Amino acid sequence: RRQRQMCIRDSIWLSVLAGVFFGAVRLRLYQTPPAHDIRKAVCTPQSPATLRGRILTDPRQEDRSRWFFGEYQWTPPGTSFLLKVESALTESGWQPASGTVYATISRPVRTLSAGERIECHCRLRTLRPPDNPGMFNTKQYLEDRGIYLSASIPGMEAVHCLESPKAGLGFRLQSRLRGWAREALDAFNGGQKDVSALPETLLLGSRSSLD
Repeated sequence: RRQRQMCIRDSIWLSVLAGVFFGAVRLRLYQTPPAHDIRKAVCTPQSPATLRGRILTDPRQEDRSRWFFGEYQWTPPGTSFLLKVESALTESGWQPASGTVYATISRPVRTLSAGERIECHCRLRTLRPPDNPGMFNTKQYLEDRGIYLSASIPGMEAVHCLESPKAGLGFRLQSRLRGWAREALDAFNGGQKDVSALPETLLLGSRSSLD
């Protein structure tokens, strides 16, 4: 009986050690960028880059002048979206690349949409932690989702559309229904976009108008 208890105890310790070992290996592999990961393109804090990829999320409009401290520091309205990188321009031409970046344009843009394939000139940056205590930790939020870089695009003149989303029957019907729903919400709220932004987000899943 005593020998059996010792065997059980040894098995437990072996299981714990094996779990720690394989957990460490898995964490190491997770933190190591793949061969073509876009993170390897960042050589300086603001690396210039030319990327090709597909927009994953509906571009979101941000008017930071309406933030709590917006009246004390003027920041132009901007647009943000997630871009899945497919290739990057290097000295030897276009090379395959992988990864997702948090793309921003320092002005409102309504001509881009999810599913669109684009080429853009930008500056890649590593994500920064919050400047002040209590602020939302965007860096941690994005890194938990496997996003480690931001791409700052100066304007729409630096963006070229390569391929529009496929407009099948289902896509056209969905777009038309969403358009009718937006018009109905705006009409119900007297055309006040601030009032209809939250219902539009909850009902249609579009955050482009949400503060």
